Amino acid sequence: MKKKIGIDIGYHKARRAIQKVVTCIRGTPEENYQILPSYLYMMVCKNPGTYTSIKRDAQNRFAYMFFAPAASVAGWSYCRLVIAVDATFLKSKYCGVLFVVVSKDTNNQIFPLCFGVAESENNEAYIWFFGEMRKTIQVRRELVFLLDRNQSIANGIRKVFPEAQHDFNQLMSQLKSIDKKTYNYIMEEPPERWARSWFPRRRYDMLTTNMAESMNSILLKGREMPILRILDFIQERLGEWFYERRKKANETFHRVSIWAEEEMTKKMDLACKIFVFNLDSMLFRINSEGIEFIADLKKRTCDCLEFQLDEFPSPHAIAAINKRYLQKSDYCSNCIGDNYRVVGKKTTESKEINLQLVEIITQLTLFNDYSVYKRKKSLQLNVLKFVSSFLKTSALDELKFFSWTR
Repeated sequence: MKKKIGIDIGYHKARRAIQKVVTCIRGTPEENYQILPSYLYMMVCKNPGTYTSIKRDAQNRFAYMFFAPAASVAGWSYCRLVIAVDATFLKSKYCGVLFVVVSKDTNNQIFPLCFGVAESENNEAYIWFFGEMRKTIQVRRELVFLLDRNQSIANGIRKVFPEAQHDFNQLMSQLKSIDKKTYNYIMEEPPERWARSWFPRRRYDMLTTNMAESMNSILLKGREMPILRILDFIQERLGEWFYERRKKANETFHRVSIWAEEEMTKKMDLACKIFVFNLDSMLFRINSEGIEFIADLKKRTCDCLEFQLDEFPSPHAIAAINKRYLQKSDYCSNCIGDNYRVVGKKTTESKEINLQLVEIITQLTLFNDYSVYKRKKSLQLNVLKFVSSFLKTSALDELKFFSWTR
């Protein structure tokens, strides 16, 4: 302060000043929760297709919040039928947890689906949250959930999505004979939860909730902010991601996603070393390193199971496809095939969310008339610059973003 402004003040006084300015910029937690219903209402008005919901307790106080962007709702129809669920702690005044639900898009990238806020991870909160999620994304056949060992998540899924699946013998016998302690530890969970060969549905190559954990780490910066600023932070990130993905999708000329094309190119090297023998027009005997497999292009199956489990041509299938001079992209599932550009088109609206947020917040302040958003013109620019150096985001950017000019 002394170097930049020429004022000599103590540490505690400077800290109190910073906290006061931050409160003026972001609002108090109480005011954030009070304005939240109007904020969500304007969000839906400005971006049709967005789904939001709030639940209050018996004392008419905030209990839970659910939020699914319109771009996520539209793009979900083209994602893989695997959903990862996780939660992360919030560090604002009233704490709470942020629920995060993600999937994988056609380019094998993390696809955010919906978010929620609750006081804690408990059965009632997850049942309500999954109930709202079911209204938003509906139910698709062979839907699979990936989750950690949090029992509340499992209870919520079992209650709301009863039709969903939530998550060798010789090798297991060998393991048991070598180390019984390790065998007992592994078998604490049913094999269908961690072994693909036992799993009754397709989970592709997704075996853990790492993609949800990755989403949590990206949102780490917003965990200390009030709830309205958290929503702004999430929308800013989603807008940037969807815009960049749409741009990349429009630039490709492949019939499948960029990731799928790269994966098939890698498998081509293996397919060139495989011997293929016709058994029928669409049935082939594959000899790979002395091991034989049967690949059926009509049924899209292979003895290695990779073809049918991943819905993506294995090296054996690619060798058979090349034998018939067919298009490899015709044997990819819809979630990585021609729908790649459709997803890019569907998520275009997400960029518009950010461009209209200034207008949204301005209308909210007019609607609620909260004095916290009535900025005094006498607020010094150099003080804001000093305060911004202590914040994780620029105070000046936040002032511009919220357009507090009244």
